[in-house]
Amino acid sequence: LMFGNIASYKGILETTEKFEKLSDTKKLLIVGGVKKGNADYFKRIMDISSRTKNIYIIDKIIHEEEVPIFFNLAHYVIFNYRQVLTSGGIILALNYDKKVIAPSIGCIPELENSNIVLFDHSESNKKTLLKLLQSL
Repeated sequence: LMFGNIASYKGILETTEKFEKLSDTKKLLIVGGVKKGNADYFKRIMDISSRTKNIYIIDKIIHEEEVPIFFNLAHYVIFNYRQVLTSGGIILALNYDKKVIAPSIGCIPELENSNIVLFDHSESNKKTLLKLLQSL
């Protein structure tokens, strides 16, 4: 699950590119409204999802009472931020006792929670997002 506003700083496009390379048994659910100014970015995400059988998009603002539905569907919640100071989304996912996949940047490593699996954005590192997703 990737949950929240669809915006370029969240690395959703890059995540869909990685899911294109994965088995159809690994599903990605992208849920949230498109943030203002990200229409072209969203179109690129839609183009990739239309070519695959394992990416699903619900592009709308999710009402508070619907939030548990999506978190209860997910095994993992992915945050592929390029930069972040704080993340309410990670705290929300942890409150649902979900495994979180997040980059080792900003304050995220300081959360020190056993449900957080960290990866490195640099391709030279062994713990990249693609390698992590392939191993799940």
